[in-house]
Amino acid sequence: MSDINSLTVVKHNRIIDAEYSMSVCEQRVLLTCIAKIDSIKTLNPERIFTVSVDDIIDLVDVARGSAYQHLKKTCDALFTNVVNIEIPGEDGILKTRWVDAVKYIDKASKIELRFTPEMVPFLTQLSRDFTKYKLVHVLKFKSAYSYRLYELICRWGNGEHTFTVEWLREKFQLFDKYERVVDFKNNVIDVAVGEINATSDIKVTYEQIKKGRNIVAFRFIYTRKRHRNTTKTISNSVPAQITQSEKCDITGEIDIDIVLFNDNEKLLAKNSLAKVPEASQHIILKMFKSALAKGDVKYPLRYLTGLVSKSLSGDLDITAFEREATPNNTLEKQTRRAKKVRETFAKHTNKITDRLAQDGHVFIKGEGTVVQSEFEALGLIDKALRTNTKSITLSELMDKALLQENLRKENEIIQKKVNREYDEKQPKDVVDVPIVAMSEKEIATRQKILELEAQLIATGEFTGVNTMAIGEDEMDGLAELESVLQNFKQISEKKK
Repeated sequence: MSDINSLTVVKHNRIIDAEYSMSVCEQRVLLTCIAKIDSIKTLNPERIFTVSVDDIIDLVDVARGSAYQHLKKTCDALFTNVVNIEIPGEDGILKTRWVDAVKYIDKASKIELRFTPEMVPFLTQLSRDFTKYKLVHVLKFKSAYSYRLYELICRWGNGEHTFTVEWLREKFQLFDKYERVVDFKNNVIDVAVGEINATSDIKVTYEQIKKGRNIVAFRFIYTRKRHRNTTKTISNSVPAQITQSEKCDITGEIDIDIVLFNDNEKLLAKNSLAKVPEASQHIILKMFKSALAKGDVKYPLRYLTGLVSKSLSGDLDITAFEREATPNNTLEKQTRRAKKVRETFAKHTNKITDRLAQDGHVFIKGEGTVVQSEFEALGLIDKALRTNTKSITLSELMDKALLQENLRKENEIIQKKVNREYDEKQPKDVVDVPIVAMSEKEIATRQKILELEAQLIATGEFTGVNTMAIGEDEMDGLAELESVLQNFKQISEKKK
């Protein structure tokens, strides 16, 4: 493949505004093919585009095994994916597919596809009303919504644009998903904004627009990051305007060196954070990141030092961030996560298994993205689901989970029994026989013997009255011990 940095995606704005839903795997394959098209020249409708496993590895930096799965599960999905394109002036909708032929060649580890004739005019001979951006800027996205929102932002290149909630839901085809606005915001908008800020050439914030108490729209404010002006939109829109402070550079990983550009401000911010414990620093930065993403911060340094001051005075409410920000007690977090995954799976089994079969992961509110292997490790799905060779019913899944739980309990019982038997076999502590009916001299003599034995044992050589077990330096000590023993015997005989 040619230099990744030179690959450019060009689409007509009607495609950017179209209604469709596409997985991350489909997006990567399709955009790679589009980036190979010369958008100015005519495209041969019969041209076959190829994406190989090596291309995916170069573009996305994934393991070879993952790249194989990446291509295989994309074939069928791409062929059936439908896009609804609005045609201005005709007062109608063009419903078409992206490709009319797609083939996975197992031996060559590659996929071949051909765009439909209806799609070609929206990808070639474009002189106006198109959006253009570098492929490399979107390759690290892990959410399909990040691709859509990024393209919409590039399409309206005037620094800010407002989209209604219903318009976005319609374009993303979220007919039966995230019906509550708060769910739509958490799982679509926040995820996409976070990824765009972290990995692309754009930094973006947004504001919620309400009608009464209901959120009806989102206003996005965005600027280009420094030295990365490689995305271009050609339309009738006005030139870009910078409406957000250039001192803020929002990224997925909050870092004082990145967020505050001014060197003096960096130093002041670090000195301010140093006043609170490390755990509080982590929480304050999480709160700072959240406020930046929402566009609530006009003066970053003043806002950050204000959070520190509130923390020192005990007035900072961290309840919304404490559980997420505290990295301690990994086992407790894993247990809580596993419980939430099981509960969600029990409620939405069919939807989750369908989504796993499609792209191998599901987003669960409060726990983030759960990959297919984690469902397998929890015993919720069979590994055969990956290749779709076995149909698993809800009853079978629940039986499997119950069986694994019973096996775990049985293993605990067996382990306790083994531990108990082992403890019973261990030698018991030796208790000295009480000394009775002995004279004071006998007691003193016995005490002397014990002291001599203790001294010999301390040498590490003495294991009993055995000359073979005693070193040369201890022979004198043994002779003295034997002398004391002889005296003890004589005293005992006289008493008799």
